[in-house]
Amino acid sequence: MESEEFLLRKPNIDKDVSDLYKVKNNKETAKYLGGNTPKYTEHDIVNWIAYHNNCENEELFIIEDKVSKKVIGHIGLYNIDLRVKSAEYAILIGNNEYIGRGVGRKVTGLILQYAFKELKLNRIYLSLISENLSAYNLYLKMGFKKEGCLRQSILKKENYYDSILMALLKKEYDEK
Repeated sequence: MESEEFLLRKPNIDKDVSDLYKVKNNKETAKYLGGNTPKYTEHDIVNWIAYHNNCENEELFIIEDKVSKKVIGHIGLYNIDLRVKSAEYAILIGNNEYIGRGVGRKVTGLILQYAFKELKLNRIYLSLISENLSAYNLYLKMGFKKEGCLRQSILKKENYYDSILMALLKKEYDEK
C-alpha cells in the first residue's frame, strides 16, 4: 500500500532491524504505549519481525518515507477475526522527524481503506493511553467513537493510567 509520500510494506529482517531498533526504542513515543515497554535489543527486533511476519491473524506494515527511504514506524491490524469482521488497530510513529507532520492521519487513512475495502471488515477498534491526547483527537477526526474507558489499566513506571477504547464501523467510514 502506498500514498504519494509513504509506503506501507512488510518488515524485512535483512533490511529493517537497525531502523526498527531506533524507532521502537524512542523514549518520547514509548511513553504512549501500553504497559511497561521494554528497551528492545536488536535480537528482540529480529524475533519481533519473525513473529509478526508469520502471524496468521494480523497484517503488520513498516511505514517508510518513499523519498528518503527512512523507516518512520509501523502500523497494523491485529487480532483479525474474519468471522465477525473485526480487527484491532495500532500504530507507532517513532522517528522524531515525522512526529506532528500528519503522517499518522495519512497512513491511518491507508490502513482503514485496506481494512474496510480489501479485507471487508466491519469494525476496527483500538485502545490508547489517556495521556495521548494528540492520538485521541486524531482518531476522533478519523471517525472513531469512544466506547469506554478502562480505569487505571495501564501501569508505567509505578503510575497507573486509564486506557481509552475506541472503534470505527464500516458504515461510519463510508459516511465520511
